This record gives sequence, C-alpha cells and structure tokens, in this order.
Amino acid sequence: MLAQRLIGLLPPLRADEALQLAAIRSVAGQLPAAGPLSTVPPFVAPHHSSSVAALVGGGSGLAKPGAVSLAHRACCSWTSPGICPHLLESLRTPLEEGEVRLARADGSVRYPRAFSWSWR
Repeated sequence: MLAQRLIGLLPPLRADEALQLAAIRSVAGQLPAAGPLSTVPPFVAPHHSSSVAALVGGGSGLAKPGAVSLAHRACCSWTSPGICPHLLESLRTPLEEGEVRLARADGSVRYPRAFSWSWR
C-alpha cells in the first residue's frame, strides 16, 4: 500500500518524460486513443508469478516492453514470496545498465529503464 502511495508524492512528469512514457506505452499497445498526454508517473505492480517476458518484455515478432519499461520514470513494486534465479538474472542488466535489451529474429530493441524498484 505504501508503494502505491509513492506516486502521489512524485512530481508530475516533464513534457519530455511524458513523451518517453507515451512512446513506450504506444509500442506496448497501452496508449489511450484519445486524451491529453499523461503527466502522472506510472505505478506498475507485476504479479509474483509473472514470467520473464512480462517483467522485461518479449513476445513474438519485435519484442514488446514489459513491466520494467512500463514503469519508466516512476515505480515498479513486486510482491514476491521468493524470486527464481532466472527472474533475478533477467533483471540484472536493466537494474545495472538502465535499459532493457531484447533480441528476436525480427530485430533487436532497447527500452529504457529508469524507475524506483521495491520488493514486498
């Protein structure tokens, strides 16, 4: 509950940050069709049973962004009774280097990662 309230304490996104987030949401198919550009920082809380693809991105064709990139410029909170080693390893590069890199047969993509991460 505290992690969800953190968003209310964060300042609104600047125009360039809101555009970055809108671009990520657009690629993920989550950008609303109408309405102004959102300046509210996102809060993403993946389920504890989420897959690597749900966390860092994936899919067939050109890989779509996952929770790590959808939380860009805000907060990603994960409830986990325990973390599998392969999930932890998939988060290593985004947490250390600030970006998600995914390679598929159709090409490679790089999605940004700039967020606060909390474990519950």
